[in-house]
Amino acid sequence: MSFFTKLYSNIHFVPRCGRITQVRKYLSDRYGAIGETISKREQNTDMPVVCLSLDRCHEKNFPISSLMIDRMVATIDSAEHLHGSQYYLHKFRYSENGYFLRPWTVYTYVDKCLKYDTQILMECLKNKQHYGIFPDQICFNKVLDHFMKKNDLKGGVEVLAEMFLLEMLDNKTCHALSLKVLSQYWEANVAQGNVVPDFTDVVEKRNIAGVLYCVGGFLSNPSIMVMGQSLLGQIEAEHGIRAIYQEPWGPLSWEPGYLDRALSHLETSNSVISEECANILLHCAEQQGSDSDTLVRVKEVSNNLRERSLVSSDETLTLNGAANKLLSCLEVNEGHDMDSFKQTADEWIKERDILIEIESQILKEYSNERERVFQEMEIDDKAHLMAVERLGFWDLAKSEEVDVSDQIFYLRKDYVEGAMYDLDILERYREICGSTKEPVILI
Repeated sequence: MSFFTKLYSNIHFVPRCGRITQVRKYLSDRYGAIGETISKREQNTDMPVVCLSLDRCHEKNFPISSLMIDRMVATIDSAEHLHGSQYYLHKFRYSENGYFLRPWTVYTYVDKCLKYDTQILMECLKNKQHYGIFPDQICFNKVLDHFMKKNDLKGGVEVLAEMFLLEMLDNKTCHALSLKVLSQYWEANVAQGNVVPDFTDVVEKRNIAGVLYCVGGFLSNPSIMVMGQSLLGQIEAEHGIRAIYQEPWGPLSWEPGYLDRALSHLETSNSVISEECANILLHCAEQQGSDSDTLVRVKEVSNNLRERSLVSSDETLTLNGAANKLLSCLEVNEGHDMDSFKQTADEWIKERDILIEIESQILKEYSNERERVFQEMEIDDKAHLMAVERLGFWDLAKSEEVDVSDQIFYLRKDYVEGAMYDLDILERYREICGSTKEPVILI
């Protein structure tokens, strides 16, 4: 593929006010490079060495700090390393320090996954409670954009589902990308003569409907929101209200009557909806039976809207048209995201430098304490041996073995460098920054 072919494949054109307007389909390379200042850092070791220390900590039941995990993630430089990292993330998640995985570590890990193997990322996202990978909105936008550029609609919809479940849809850049992914997915999966794709998975249908409903609400777009409500109403009628919010869990209201609320909104609103939205609303009502009260009401509301000229065939009101309209503002929204993240990244770098300095101080204190304790133990052993030689109790010459389980972990002779509790680091950090102490509840 030539340079110009690749360039213009990321651009399409939409009519606006009688002229052709150029609109980007994807995020810029600058947006994709967000977080590189966090991910790129000098490493004095490689991943096998770091993992060896982590394994020794696991064997000896020493605490693994979030900074040790951060170094492990930073040293990933191949798909094999990435596959092996899942084990350590899982072990860390269920350790005493499992609640302290740093946000820049998550950014670095996501970048590594996008570079080497996105399937690992999807597995971590779908099992986020076991790996502790909870990206923010900007990080999610990068992942979604990655799947869009690969023309992987299924992967893009799966990412959208995770964003929906984590309630990460209130971002303008996300609105443009999510509607574009759904419009492409819709077009690719809807059969000729139908208005709704033939969903085989109720959970997938619920997630897509939830995204439409939430994004439509954020945009105050009645067409998109009613499309989502209609699909949710169909699921409610066929599978019950629990299939919407509980089986599996989803951040949606457990109050029944999604289709009724959509109709009530259309009855009291003067907003124009698309022909696409009206057809989907009618389709979802027809699934409840040709003689159902809901279908009768839908037809009455639809006829009323048409009489008031509130149903339009304007392409800009459709799902694809709304996506293209948002994409026309993508560059501006990108700029806002990048400006916001730059400040966040600076704060992260500053915090990370402070934490590393605190770690060095604690390790130095551990070393001094170990040296003092070992010297005292050596003196005690010499005094014991002298007493045995003077009194002749040779059967007591051999010192008793010390139970290491009762020792403080960093005073053990087999201590692994770097092992410490994140709460100790956090307390020092609060003292340095003068931040208010908040309760930390470990379950």
